[in-house]
Amino acid sequence: MRTWELRLDISSFDPSKFPDESKRLAREGIIITTLFEESKTNPNCYRKLYDLENEIVIDIPSPKPYTPIPFEEFMRRHIEHPDCMPEGYFIAKSGYVYVGVSSLWRGSEELGDVYQGLTGVKSEYRKRGIAMALKLKVIEYARKQGFKVIKTFNDSGNVGILHVNEKLGFKRQPAWITFMKRL
Repeated sequence: MRTWELRLDISSFDPSKFPDESKRLAREGIIITTLFEESKTNPNCYRKLYDLENEIVIDIPSPKPYTPIPFEEFMRRHIEHPDCMPEGYFIAKSGYVYVGVSSLWRGSEELGDVYQGLTGVKSEYRKRGIAMALKLKVIEYARKQGFKVIKTFNDSGNVGILHVNEKLGFKRQPAWITFMKRL
């Protein structure tokens, strides 16, 4: 398995090269909000996010089959984690259904970097520009917060999101190669 770290220099990103997909999506009934906003109005938002991420992660290439973690562990690792940024945790919704996600995590304060976690869209909503719209929201938020670099990781087999990242200007770093020996 080959995985790249990708980095985006936020100061060199030109948002004018990308149409505002969120307006087009809104006309189709898909809006983008944040975990911060959802948590104020939807007491079930964490369970819905857990279910969405479990559905999305199944399609991410991995050397072994995905096994969901218990909800309580998801809460500890994701929502309650000190690096979680609810205002930078974007959710795409179609009505009340969560259909996509892209999240930011605090990085090194000294370096001014931030990590982009999972970006994914439910399979039946893919190829509609939702992932691109989510990524653009993440970049916009990171810029407004004064971050300098967004870092993320992509498996070489996850060509859809790799293409989105490269279109946005993320640059590949040396690859991580993982070997697995079955005994």
